[in-house]
Amino acid sequence: MKPIDARVRYTRMVIQQSFLELLARKPAARITVTEICQQAQINRATFYKHYQDVPALLEAMEEEFFEEIRQQLVNLDSGVDRFLLKLMRLTKSHGERMMALGGDNGDPQLMTKTCGLCWEQLRPRLASEHPEMDESTLAMIYAYVSDGSGSILRRWIQDGMRQPPEQVVALIVSMSEAALRAAGKGKNA
Repeated sequence: MKPIDARVRYTRMVIQQSFLELLARKPAARITVTEICQQAQINRATFYKHYQDVPALLEAMEEEFFEEIRQQLVNLDSGVDRFLLKLMRLTKSHGERMMALGGDNGDPQLMTKTCGLCWEQLRPRLASEHPEMDESTLAMIYAYVSDGSGSILRRWIQDGMRQPPEQVVALIVSMSEAALRAAGKGKNA
């Protein structure tokens, strides 16, 4: 893969930062390319060299975050709780960016997508640890856990990420384990 030129990286950074500043004030769906260009002090042609439109910009910024998560997913042997803690610390290290992207004006599904990505990777492990559950049950548990975890993380971000990540991870893990226990009891009933 060819390295990205420093000027290209700088231009993308300015565009993204300008978008985040606008996102702090208004919903992504109402932000225009013109506003981003004015904020970034670039022309529209420069914007369009890098992004097709505002939704493509938002998607690219989310994808950059997801790529960092995928890199963390390589080492899943450390356990779910440690992985979730890494995820939350990564989210917190992106502070303002994540508060804007995952906040009220950003993508309301960002953290659900993030948890979906994580749980999809964890799903084979879940299946091997619970062979008594069929694929349909695992799929429902997966949906419940990823959507619920995403909602918890979204609330954490909206609250300014003030609670310690360890406390939030403990809550997610405990609720996920409770869902698995309940599903296991339901199968035996």
